[in-house]
Amino acid sequence: MKTWKRITTGTLITTVLLVLTSLPVSSQGVGIAFSYFFPKNGSFSAPVMPVSLNDISVVSLGKYLGVKSSISLYSIGGMSLKDIQDINLSSSVAVIGPFNSFAVTLAPQLRLRVRKYELKLSAGGFAYYNINPGLLTGNFDRALAEYKNWDALTSDIEAIGNQIGGGYVYGGTLTYYLLVKRLGITMGVNLYSGGNNMTLTGTYIGGVEGSNLVEELIEFKSKLDYSGTEFLLGVTFILKKPDNN
Repeated sequence: MKTWKRITTGTLITTVLLVLTSLPVSSQGVGIAFSYFFPKNGSFSAPVMPVSLNDISVVSLGKYLGVKSSISLYSIGGMSLKDIQDINLSSSVAVIGPFNSFAVTLAPQLRLRVRKYELKLSAGGFAYYNINPGLLTGNFDRALAEYKNWDALTSDIEAIGNQIGGGYVYGGTLTYYLLVKRLGITMGVNLYSGGNNMTLTGTYIGGVEGSNLVEELIEFKSKLDYSGTEFLLGVTFILKKPDNN
């Protein structure tokens, strides 16, 4: 099972990068948007650039179908963990962060255009690379203390292997085209569901008030919960003449 997960993530990242290299030749359109990501049980995240490229038309398959991509660089305040093995602990608050995250998506897309309005629906995959993610020790300590029913807990823990991952993404955009038919105002929303395996290793010490302190070594297998909702507001440019409607 672990091997399958490694192959899936590696294949996804490789596929996205290969397709992105063909963009200058095959692009039909591209969007530039202010995009804001709200991680599940995490902290609000804003784009670094401060905009992202979205709805990059990689391949056009006629009037209604195509393949699209997006590129974003986010400053993420924090993300939560899920499926912490051995102790069955899932954090309901941000535990990993803060960090910058470079994410790319690749997805089939359905396009429906009526006069000046165009609705685009897509569902596919995404891959990401997290830059220097750390551990929000205070939040983790409180979550672990609550799980163990301790009054106080302090840890010295390192998160290993929490940089590269992927998952699934689906959503849509609605564009209103101005008098210039190749320029439009776009708003949209995308839902992300993904993550990557990681290890928490180190020590923690704590206990119940009135009793002796207990110190323990830990090495937990866990998973970064890279899930959440992305909101978009920006403009779309049609680089080639659109199909007749």
